[in-house]
Amino acid sequence: MLKKTGNTILKLLTHRLALNLYVWFFFIDTVWNNNHSNASVPRHDGHVLHIVLMHLVWVAMIYGNTMIYIPRLLIRRKYGWYLLVLLAHALLFSLIIGWYSEWLIAAFPGTRKLDYIVINIAQRSDMVSYRQYLVNVLLGAVGDTLILFTIGRLMQYFFVERRRNELLEKKQLESELMLLRSQINPHFLFNVLNSIYSLSLKKSDEAPGVILKLSDILRYMLYESRQDYVPLDKELQMLRDYIAIEQIRISSKDAISLDIGADTGSGKIAPALLIAFVENAVKHGLDSRMADAFVRISIRVAPGQLLEFQCVNNYLPRSAGMHTNKTGGIGLENVKKRLELLYPGKHHLTIDNDNTVFQVKLTLKLSTE
Repeated sequence: MLKKTGNTILKLLTHRLALNLYVWFFFIDTVWNNNHSNASVPRHDGHVLHIVLMHLVWVAMIYGNTMIYIPRLLIRRKYGWYLLVLLAHALLFSLIIGWYSEWLIAAFPGTRKLDYIVINIAQRSDMVSYRQYLVNVLLGAVGDTLILFTIGRLMQYFFVERRRNELLEKKQLESELMLLRSQINPHFLFNVLNSIYSLSLKKSDEAPGVILKLSDILRYMLYESRQDYVPLDKELQMLRDYIAIEQIRISSKDAISLDIGADTGSGKIAPALLIAFVENAVKHGLDSRMADAFVRISIRVAPGQLLEFQCVNNYLPRSAGMHTNKTGGIGLENVKKRLELLYPGKHHLTIDNDNTVFQVKLTLKLSTE
């Protein structure tokens, strides 16, 4: 609660409106300090009114550029039009500010230009022509101010756009992950249901146990997979349930084995990430009906919460004309995409295929949060 309140206050203090108010408060405060240091400044309402009007002139000049020209021309890459309009804008306000500041000096004897605006406006003398004076105002006050506020506006635009792009990328990532999960679940369930169907045809007494394990898998897929990360132990338990179903289906506990290290740590992993590799090995290995078909799975957690996963299976050679796991199907492609999205720079995946043995090795950094 305290952190949320602090973030809200920080957001308000760094809001664009707040930042602009800070700048103008600094300008106005400096003007008032200048007035107090000048004993000859007229002390009546007319002088205060012209201080306000002078600031309004500068506000119109600055925000005409930052709120109209920059978003409508510069941001839209109409560079030629922007430069032309900005030049005309600067010339117009150089005339207005130059004339107004000189008129104030004449109308209120004893005042200085810094008694009306903190920005340093050139002082005209009898030795300088009016044209040269306006050029000095343009280059020494108006131009510099427009450039500084333009840089500030572009920097603000850059950070706002970058933040918006980060949010869009995050939403796109979340949407893509949801899509990948929705593709994984039906693909996985289709193969498990086929296993149960095979047992039901045989009227096997093991069917109820398989259905119970499937219910555990469904619970995991429906509820746990909604989270970004789950404890590794839960992911491993789902693998155990899945392999138990396959061992019953093929009536062999030796054909498929799962070797898990004694210490799996307390790390977390993206849900339903490893099952795709195992399902792929079963589909293209054990289901090929070879007499010596096997699937060997090994899982270790090395120091530093580094997961080491290996899955090896054999299958019929290509010469036999049978379907092989050349690409691995939709499940394997999806898990590759999920790894790229969830573990960028934090995983290493190698897939070896020598035409009879298919091997997957995955190393990734487990999450600790």
